[in-house]
Amino acid sequence: MLIAGLASAGLMLGTAGVALADDVVVYDGETGIPWSWPTESACISDGPDMHLDNVGDDNFYRYWYCLQHDDGLWYLHNTDQPTHEE
Repeated sequence: MLIAGLASAGLMLGTAGVALADDVVVYDGETGIPWSWPTESACISDGPDMHLDNVGDDNFYRYWYCLQHDDGLWYLHNTDQPTHEE
């Protein structure tokens, strides 16, 4: 009985994990190239005015953040979560 209870508790804990955020990099709809900025402040400044091509996606990914990629440029990411953790 104890083993069954521990297994059941383990299953419940395993399914109560942290939800992963779904996010996308914002691309230029005409060229397919991701928008990028040389500084974080420039990305943050333009962030509120940038929109995804698909209105449904824009509504789903309503939060955004700027993240520096390996090339040194800052990219705008839209996400479905209000907070971002690297």
